Amino acid sequence: RELPGLEADGDLVWTYKHALTPKRMPKKLLVIGSGAIGIEFASFYNTLGADTTVVEVMDRVLPVEDAEISKFAKKQFEKQGMKIREKTMVKKLDRGNGKVVAHIEANGKVTTEEFDTVISAVGIVGNVENLGLEALGVQIDRTHVVTDEYCRAGVDGLFAIGDIAGAPWLAHKASHEGVMVAELIAGQKPHPIKPNSIAGCTYCHPEVASVGISEEKAKEAGFKIKVGRFPFIGNGKAIALGEPEGLVKTVFDEKTGELLGAHMVGAEVTEMIQGYVVGRDRLGPRFEECGPSTRVIVHGPGAGRSGRSEAFAGREPVASRGRQRSRAVRVPASVHSAMKPPLDLGGAPIEAGIGVTSGERRG
Repeated sequence: RELPGLEADGDLVWTYKHALTPKRMPKKLLVIGSGAIGIEFASFYNTLGADTTVVEVMDRVLPVEDAEISKFAKKQFEKQGMKIREKTMVKKLDRGNGKVVAHIEANGKVTTEEFDTVISAVGIVGNVENLGLEALGVQIDRTHVVTDEYCRAGVDGLFAIGDIAGAPWLAHKASHEGVMVAELIAGQKPHPIKPNSIAGCTYCHPEVASVGISEEKAKEAGFKIKVGRFPFIGNGKAIALGEPEGLVKTVFDEKTGELLGAHMVGAEVTEMIQGYVVGRDRLGPRFEECGPSTRVIVHGPGAGRSGRSEAFAGREPVASRGRQRSRAVRVPASVHSAMKPPLDLGGAPIEAGIGVTSGERRG
């Protein structure tokens, strides 16, 4: 998406595509927008040494994430030297002599600042114009094709997958949709897409990952909730990795025990979030029964459900920077029998419990 006055030219003002294949290294960088794309590039170039400023029109960075996670991430970004300006808007860009002068409005006051590079990351739009979709009967909503849970576009034989089919705009969601549609065309019966069960991952430093709804969204929906939190500083492996700054937060429905959302910030959380995805999808209110089973960085948030601080789900984080392996996760037989359908663990023997590792198996 390009906003009036902020159009990319590929030289001084970039889109994310230009930022992926830069012709030069920015020295003083302005990133407009702090969603996943904006923060990823801001974090990347800041790490490489660019003097980086992020401008966000909303009241916090990473606005789709849980507010507590956003606040934690912002603190870490600022520790790394990144400048974060919230409730702020870039009104226009003046270009010339290899520089860009940004007119930035905050609290009703406009100031100017000079940069050598600007990345505009204010969202995406679908390329739906002049394709004749409306004539076929396809419904378009804000440049996105309206589909059902099987990506059918309302016209026989026509499907829409990926970003054009709407949020969440994630590569792994698009890939799964493609597989599902191929299976449908082949006459199979795949399960439908469930957007609320798709994990969102932001590859900045520290990483951010989440699935389900945030604490504030749960309250808005009328849930009476319990919240669990566990800081990385309490985990020996995080300390050994030199990555003690992180937080895992879980949001449970107090009445049913259902895990409504899991939110994480810290090293390797984009790998660990999968445990919560599987738990929400397969176990529902019985999610907690997965532990205590392994010493994992996600054990503390279980207290939000039961009042106990103990392991309850997940995979132990990948080992150190050398040889990588996963530790077995033991799932009680009572929990495994409750899974509908049971998890396919690639032929691992099932006795009292189940386990799977990378490079070895444990019963």
